[in-house]
Amino acid sequence: LLEQVMIHRMEKEVFHLNETDDPHKAVMASASIPVLFGSTTIGENHYVDGGIIDNCPIQPLLDAGCNIIISVSIDGHFHAKKYEEHNIMLVNLETKYLFHMIPYDILDFKPDAVTSKAEYGYRMAKLMLQKLRNEGYLTKRNYWKVPKSHYMIEIDKEEETKLKDEVKSIWT
Repeated sequence: LLEQVMIHRMEKEVFHLNETDDPHKAVMASASIPVLFGSTTIGENHYVDGGIIDNCPIQPLLDAGCNIIISVSIDGHFHAKKYEEHNIMLVNLETKYLFHMIPYDILDFKPDAVTSKAEYGYRMAKLMLQKLRNEGYLTKRNYWKVPKSHYMIEIDKEEETKLKDEVKSIWT
């Protein structure tokens, strides 16, 4: 599922990659940050990144019946509590303290910045997987155990600060 915004109507549109004629264009549209890349044309329509309207679209996943959702919001504005009434497992990989100046930090594509962010993401994912294992929701063979009611797991400020410091020490 990818979400884009059709420019002339400023409405979000969800593309299902398995059902679209040109998945490559759908992915390009999803990454079309207007200031940097402009729009992507698909057929007669022009699309930009869906983050303009909804930077972490969970609703299409709920509509599709997903019960385990991994959320990766980088803008610090994801409202996970909004989904508490749904019987889902929400693995929230949102970073709240990594970026100082959004969008500058996010759009810093210098090689050392990209490598540092990739390392941070890798370490964050490892930490979250370990937390899921420790709480019994992920087995050693990587099978998920779906909770009977809403469950959310996320990184806390102390864990995020520690990760940030570890990654910073590698690249400085």
